[in-house]
Amino acid sequence: MYWQSVINEIFNQYADDYPFHFTSVYEKHRPESTNDQLEPKEKPVKYTLKEECGWYLTGRELQCIMGFLDGETIKTVAKSLELSPRTVEFYLKRIKDRFGCRTKVELLNVISQFDLKKLRN
Repeated sequence: MYWQSVINEIFNQYADDYPFHFTSVYEKHRPESTNDQLEPKEKPVKYTLKEECGWYLTGRELQCIMGFLDGETIKTVAKSLELSPRTVEFYLKRIKDRFGCRTKVELLNVISQFDLKKLRN
C-alpha cells in the first residue's frame, strides 16, 4: 500500500487532476509517536573551576583529565572509560581550547593548580 502510493505520486506528479496524497499516506501509516513518553534529557553536569574565566569541565572531561593526571595515556584512558581514543582526543582538544593551552603538558600544569579530587566526589 505505501510503496504503491509512492509510485502513484511519482507517475502523477505533473498531472493537474491528481491530488497529492503522500503526506496523508505517511500520517496514516506511521507508527505511534513516542515523543510524549520520552523523558527530557538531563543537562550535563559542569564542574566550574574558575568562574570569572568560564573554565569548567564536564563529567567525562573530568574523568579524562583525572586519568591524564594519574599518568595514563590517551589509549589507556579510553579503554578505562570504554570510549574510543578519538573521543578522548576530542575531549582533550576541547579542554585545551577552553583553557587556552596548546599542549597537553601545558594543560595539565594549569589543571593541576585546582583541587580536582573534591570535584570527583
